[in-house]
Amino acid sequence: MKDHVITLPKFIDDGRIDNILELLNLVRTKDSSFILDFTEVKEISAAGLVILNCISDSIIEHKRKVGVKNLSLSSSLNNHIKNLFNYQSNQMLSMTQMAYEDKNNIVWGAINSLDPSFPDRIDNKFQNILSEDQLWYVRLIINELMQNSLDHSTAERYFFYAGIKNNDFIFGVCDMGVSIPAKLEQKYICEDDKAYLLKSLELGVGTRRIRCGGLGLNHMFEILKQQKGRLVIVSRYAQIRKYFARRKTEANFLKKPLRGTWCMARIPISQG
Repeated sequence: MKDHVITLPKFIDDGRIDNILELLNLVRTKDSSFILDFTEVKEISAAGLVILNCISDSIIEHKRKVGVKNLSLSSSLNNHIKNLFNYQSNQMLSMTQMAYEDKNNIVWGAINSLDPSFPDRIDNKFQNILSEDQLWYVRLIINELMQNSLDHSTAERYFFYAGIKNNDFIFGVCDMGVSIPAKLEQKYICEDDKAYLLKSLELGVGTRRIRCGGLGLNHMFEILKQQKGRLVIVSRYAQIRKYFARRKTEANFLKKPLRGTWCMARIPISQG
């Protein structure tokens, strides 16, 4: 059987993810071996590292064979990626194997639960980069994102990240469990997945059965608005990108679905 070669994009992060979703859907539907070609890859953000974790999990889950070629990043990142896709069995990698940390990034995860230590990891690592106020805001938001992911997705594994990208601080939670539209379908009737994601942003609408409020939206939105931040939510056949500095919300359909939910936030790093 001929290997299916996938050329990865120049930047692997929370930006354009069409190629990534195409790869995930090929892994899910095509009985083939895959070669991940990193020739064009110039940068992988902390968000991108978590996305690679999701790809690795999906490949193992569907019992696909995979290889990597043309890695030309830092030595530590090259080694991490090789280890991420160089497994010899169909057992999922441990969270320790999938964790990564360097000067500007930290990637972590948990199995069947939250990891209450992750906000502390952020504090310890970035206390000289972020102000006390921003550390507190990030803690509040990441806790809400982790709790919401656990409540709606019922995934086996959850991935968290934080890092520096240019002059922004990026952080988020990704899972490959039940999507937000799939969860909201149990309570609401909307036209399509884009409408379901927009519905999830309404105050008082949530994926939680007991505690309403979705992602803790009122408080979280106020923080992101104050910090002129951005929030990206990708789930099933749609994505929402909310730019608080511009008071703009973009909702689009995806070319290929994401069987899970990725919530990715960023705020400008305070100067001085």
